[in-house]
Amino acid sequence: SKLKDIAKAIIEISQKEDIQVYITTHDNGIISAFVKASEELKFEGISAITLIKDENNTIQAMVSEYQNITYGINNGADLR
Repeated sequence: SKLKDIAKAIIEISQKEDIQVYITTHDNGIISAFVKASEELKFEGISAITLIKDENNTIQAMVSEYQNITYGINNGADLR
């Protein structure tokens, strides 16, 4: 897909230039594109941060690393 091609290009450039890239999105298609691209490139340097409200209505950050992200996307989880 076009999104996966763009994700692959971003990952390849970030590796070549040795830089970190931060992307914010609520679109599962974009998240999935980055997961698929990272799998194809064998790049495990991705993580996702999900903001959630706890029982006290305080915002908490939940960090998911590569293995959890890929497992979730490949099994239909909504990581938005």
